[in-house]
Amino acid sequence: MPNYYLRTTGMSRSITDGTSKKNACTWHREYFRLTDEGLLSSVHEYEDGFYYLSAPALLPVPQAFPLPVPCPAALFHDAHARCVAYLREQEAKRYQAAAFARSLKYGMAVRAHAAKEAGAAEPLMLAEASHWLDDFTVFDVETTGTDATRNHLLELAAVRYVAWTPVAELQLFVRCPIPVPPFITNLTGITTAQVARAPEPKHVLQQFKKLAGDSVLVGHNVGFDLRFVNAARAALGAPEPLANPFLDTLVLAAHWLPAPHKLGDLCQRFGIRTAGAHRALADVRMTFALLRHLHQLEAVPASFRNATGKPSKRAAKPVASLFEAA
Repeated sequence: MPNYYLRTTGMSRSITDGTSKKNACTWHREYFRLTDEGLLSSVHEYEDGFYYLSAPALLPVPQAFPLPVPCPAALFHDAHARCVAYLREQEAKRYQAAAFARSLKYGMAVRAHAAKEAGAAEPLMLAEASHWLDDFTVFDVETTGTDATRNHLLELAAVRYVAWTPVAELQLFVRCPIPVPPFITNLTGITTAQVARAPEPKHVLQQFKKLAGDSVLVGHNVGFDLRFVNAARAALGAPEPLANPFLDTLVLAAHWLPAPHKLGDLCQRFGIRTAGAHRALADVRMTFALLRHLHQLEAVPASFRNATGKPSKRAAKPVASLFEAA
């Protein structure tokens, strides 16, 4: 007859979800099943809901293993059932994430991709081979003010995505001929010392153009960022503005979601991390995460390419989040 044991300890567990390095648990339970043949299997249960299961293995020297206290068989089997349910849930989440990645590649809404996977219906597809957002660059600038004709660039960041995978990244301060206004330093953390010896605007703009190429430019209130980039280019003698198509996630969100439509508010609505907001690269990553969520709700149609306009004050019809529905 198998023997069952239980040991409870306190410990922390390493995690890699980007929110912290350690997840402290006040308890960690180990459930053991030891057979007469010396085979030992165990279930590990953590306070934060994490489980893992060890396959039965031969215990070569039972005396060397500090056996915990005996426990009823039901405790082991209940923990084993919870562990199996947890592992199945994690596997389902991994499958869902992989399916979503494939849906992004082909520009399909999640429900349409699920229909295709199940063979239940003809999916709604924008294009089988590609989507107009297969190649795009999310970018953001920090400036000394809001007037592109009188104020200056302070920082530019950009990440280029191909098939929704980052392929290149840029973050540079821009040399500024005037002191950084105190309210801008308070908002962004950028100081006069940081930009006094930064690269010249020409170098930063050349690097940005090299990274973005002919891809779609994406930003939240992207017209603001484009005005500053094009004004700086014009001041350096560029004969014409950037010809890249663009997508404004502010316009997209205003069309699909109720107010408010500020980037930070939208990110909080979707559970997107906002740490470092008002710095160019952090805002780029927030904008990408927002675009991915919106594209997951419904594939972004080409009609939003180069679309401009202020968000409507009338609240848009709410769209349920896939994550809320899960």
